[in-house]
Amino acid sequence: MEKHIGRILAIALVFTLLPVTAACGGPAESGPGYKETHVHIGHEEIVDGYPQSVVEPLWWSVSIYDGEKKYNEDLSKFTLPQRYVFAIQWYVAEVNNGGHGQFYYNSSGIVYPDALQGFQEIGHQQAYDILKETIALAGGKIPLDRARREKLFDSLSDSQYDAIEELDMDFYGITDLDEKIMAYVKANESDFYFDGTVLMPDLDWDNIITFAPVGTTANEN
Repeated sequence: MEKHIGRILAIALVFTLLPVTAACGGPAESGPGYKETHVHIGHEEIVDGYPQSVVEPLWWSVSIYDGEKKYNEDLSKFTLPQRYVFAIQWYVAEVNNGGHGQFYYNSSGIVYPDALQGFQEIGHQQAYDILKETIALAGGKIPLDRARREKLFDSLSDSQYDAIEELDMDFYGITDLDEKIMAYVKANESDFYFDGTVLMPDLDWDNIITFAPVGTTANEN
């Protein structure tokens, strides 16, 4: 389990620190190079996989940084089940690292409607209720535009923040999320199949995972 979370956070760290060509446009001017990497996700990869591994192509193909239109355009190449699990994985990485405050303040907040729908699709009522309650505490509708979302959260009262932080703790107590996600993936297996090339940073992933502590990501700001 820790290895899987470490993988999620390592990829989130790379997304934060590197200009990702596939997702954010334009080649990187510094740092590691990029290369076309073949990715295959079939029956064996799903049977032996975990939530992050089955949506790995989306991490390198979908931008959360360039607004709603680009986010939806990038996701149009993938299935709805892939979209839901991708959103849940962003939500998990950010909330586990810095709570719902970090999730909403960062660009990752754009995925919250998909994460909410995703929790409903995988049948995880507790996670759905927690995320839905954070939305209610913020007024019932949270902007997808990051600047507007930041402005909204800056206006919340101390009592609203305290209630949201209590929900952080409730989320940390969930222990069966991966199990629920993988049951959903296996029930919709063909929707997660992928065979193609993805533009990825040319990095030593084993070392990144080794040196990215579980529960640690870089501050996007």
